[in-house]
Amino acid sequence: MRSIGIGMRWACVALGAVIAAAPHSSWGAVSTVVGSATATAGSFGGARVLCPDGAATVGGGVDLANVLTMRVTASGHVHDDGTPDGTRLLFQDNGPGPGPLGWQADGKNDASGSQTVKFAAICSTDISTTSVVNSASVSPGSFNTARVLCPQGTSTVGGGVDLGQVLLMTVTSSAPVYPDGTPAGTRLIFQPDGPGAAPIGWQASAINDDTGAQAIKVGAICSASVAVQTVVGSADVTPGSFDSVRVLCPEGTVAVSGGVDLNQVLTMRVTVSAPVYPDGTPSGTRLIFQPDGPGAAPIGWQASAVNDDGASQMMKVAAVCVPEPGAAGQVLAALGTLAGLGRARRRGQAWP
Repeated sequence: MRSIGIGMRWACVALGAVIAAAPHSSWGAVSTVVGSATATAGSFGGARVLCPDGAATVGGGVDLANVLTMRVTASGHVHDDGTPDGTRLLFQDNGPGPGPLGWQADGKNDASGSQTVKFAAICSTDISTTSVVNSASVSPGSFNTARVLCPQGTSTVGGGVDLGQVLLMTVTSSAPVYPDGTPAGTRLIFQPDGPGAAPIGWQASAINDDTGAQAIKVGAICSASVAVQTVVGSADVTPGSFDSVRVLCPEGTVAVSGGVDLNQVLTMRVTVSAPVYPDGTPSGTRLIFQPDGPGAAPIGWQASAVNDDGASQMMKVAAVCVPEPGAAGQVLAALGTLAGLGRARRRGQAWP
């Protein structure tokens, strides 16, 4: 496996928050459920994991073992269809619906050997969620985008994307949408680095290399438990290469979701969008290194992207954060206090 430490940037917020100015209610305990699959050479791999009974799915992500030769082809929530394992986001009707049960992800492997796909559902107790779904048709050899907004009075806690052809389509963005004074909001790519407001929806883009039109489905996970904030980081991806960005939630909060937005959604591709986990170090560690099964709450988000364009292009990454149980008062007390965004570049080192 190729080391992904070269050219990587990371960003973290040590303290401070911008909290959504809406009625606050407590979150329950946040945890994750991790699964894995093998993508053989020239094919794809993926599966789904479900949150335990009594816990709501608030987000999820996917991490690929080789971020230069693999690509994300789906990372979306699983919905209740009356069966024990539920069904994919792709098969959901457009419009509002109940909260999801878990997470499903797929990754395509363009390398010569088999590679690992890791995916996680992020779960929370004592919270109710709903979902809103939208779709678009992607023409052959082109791309398209779909955006969906949460109902007024709720915040977006997570979101995902599912594609009609996971072998011949590629995710080129899947990220929160932010308020900008217009009804539809604006993309993550236009947000400044550092702490930010709660999202209001979700947007995703995909490229279609199939010979026929294919569907892209986008879903937002919404909740009225609204002590939600985001932290944003960015990097410039050089032509013909990749880069990665890691952002950490402020102290006293945990990550419930995250996303990545690319400046050029036709010539760039997402190769990771996944939670970051505590490992005893300040920056945490990737999902790819987590064992399958139940796990701890994430502390941030990491994403990677490959740039096939002829010029450098920007990628933006966001972690969506909520207070830890019992930490709501501490976070609300930090309202309006902004911390600096620390960034560093590690060259020639493997990221943990």
